[in-house]
Amino acid sequence: MFTALLGAVEIADIIVFVVLGLGLVMGLIGGLAKAFKGIFATLSIILISLLLVGVTVSPISASSIGRSLSGAFEGATSGWGTAFTSTVYIAESDGKPLKDGNDFVYCVEVDGEMVKLDSVGGEGLLGSLKGKMAVGLAKNFVNEENSGKVSLASFAANELTKIIFDIALFIIYCIVLALLFKLLGKASKKMQTGSTSVRVLDKVLGAVVAAGLALLTLLLVFAIIKLAAPAGSKVAQFFENANIAGVLYNKNPMAKMLTKLR
Repeated sequence: MFTALLGAVEIADIIVFVVLGLGLVMGLIGGLAKAFKGIFATLSIILISLLLVGVTVSPISASSIGRSLSGAFEGATSGWGTAFTSTVYIAESDGKPLKDGNDFVYCVEVDGEMVKLDSVGGEGLLGSLKGKMAVGLAKNFVNEENSGKVSLASFAANELTKIIFDIALFIIYCIVLALLFKLLGKASKKMQTGSTSVRVLDKVLGAVVAAGLALLTLLLVFAIIKLAAPAGSKVAQFFENANIAGVLYNKNPMAKMLTKLR
């Protein structure tokens, strides 16, 4: 009977039960103080930091500090040549974007004429490499919406600025959250030496906090999977078709928040 019941439960649901069960047991055993420094606390710190980075990096990058840093990077590229410092366009033919196979053809304006991007890198091997690098960057940054608006140097400077802020903010958030969890753990450590009722309360609160952090970890992991896995894929169906995991996956508030940030 147990085997039949187990067979009726989706694997994704079993994963949820195991993770929440681990959090509950670890909290009961270790109490509230250890709940704030266990594996789920660590994972929560990392994942919450990533979420906070996603929320704050764009406005910070657009601030005066971000613009100054991006401007400094762009200024450092002034000697890279026309391919990088000139405004990049998607070439057109009869009013339609021109393509070479599946890729757009990119060009820049030189002396009033449109010239293919890969031909303005310069002469020799270095010039050829510059041209290929410029086309590679254009494929990643230039589309029909921003064609003719900015240079590759500007794109690269903005992306580099964002990467620097991504790393810096992630480290800052991890440190702040780790300190917060450490303070909470230290403050609750006194409960372990209290009366019997206080020690029981410590175990109960430890179980609640640890299970809550385990649930938060699941929600954040499911949110990342939902954004990464194409709709209808085997990975998506693995979670969508489950009962408990399906609710956490399909109605995930973290996924909705991350979707708005994309």
